[in-house]
Amino acid sequence: MLQDDDIAQSIDQWLSELTEKQPEVVIRRFGLRGHESSTLEDVGLEIGLTRERVRQIQVEGLKRLREILEKNGLSSESLFQ
Repeated sequence: MLQDDDIAQSIDQWLSELTEKQPEVVIRRFGLRGHESSTLEDVGLEIGLTRERVRQIQVEGLKRLREILEKNGLSSESLFQ
């Protein structure tokens, strides 16, 4: 299991592997890097996209993050036990 500092550093690394708007959407939706967590609609207003497009980008980004975790032999459950 990773320690808190390791998790934060790893999350930053994994976010850097996402494409285009995926990191920004994930960061804003889940309140990472000092942001407050925001609704799909609020994120859309902040970055100039529709709520539906933000949702699609979020789904794509989370799928990619799961793939990255699996590639590293991890799961979201193992990170936060």
